[in-house]
Amino acid sequence: MKFKKTMRYMLFLFPLFIGFMPFLMKRNSSKLKNPYRSKKDERSPAVYNGIWVSTDESSTLEIANQEAVLTNEKPFLLTFKEITDTQLFFQDQYGYDIIIEENNPNSLKLFDEAEQKEIIFYKEN
Repeated sequence: MKFKKTMRYMLFLFPLFIGFMPFLMKRNSSKLKNPYRSKKDERSPAVYNGIWVSTDESSTLEIANQEAVLTNEKPFLLTFKEITDTQLFFQDQYGYDIIIEENNPNSLKLFDEAEQKEIIFYKEN
């Protein structure tokens, strides 16, 4: 009799446990996702700071910090996403990516996903 009762409880609880398993796994995996932060996440965006002029001198790019990017002295509405060893990733208000990448020590390459366009900027002296 007790065996049948125990089996009923097990058959009732087992599907509940299996149903909650993905939620428990997701919760635990977010804590364990990056137990050791890599050095690329600790890179300072300060190397990108300054005023940059495009190769054709038609536009300027001013980077004050990772939240303030100006193009031709007008705010470029971007949301900071990520920084790696050689790239800054932003997202514009429409969801397109803007990637600013080190081209060489004195130049940057800006890729605008919305326009599928690359622009090279040089550091203003």
